[in-house]
Amino acid sequence: MSAASPRPTTPVSAATLIRHARTRAGLTQVQLAGRAGVTQSVISTYENGRREPSLAALQRLLLAAGFTTAIDLDPVDGPATRRGPADGAPADR
Repeated sequence: MSAASPRPTTPVSAATLIRHARTRAGLTQVQLAGRAGVTQSVISTYENGRREPSLAALQRLLLAAGFTTAIDLDPVDGPATRRGPADGAPADR
């Protein structure tokens, strides 16, 4: 069996995902907005990075462009790091 190709380690922004999906689908911002049930200005705001969509909104926009999303949890190399309260983890007392 051949090894799986490594995944990119650089995060991709929601803006890049939305714009890439829209252009690959051959849609204008107006067309994508109509399919997703939002206004063109919402699409523009997301694509320009002035606002980040929720995961649900991102999935809805990508689906409206004809794409599905898949999220994997892959372990990172090296020891796990302890996160603080800002990450949602309980603080040590």
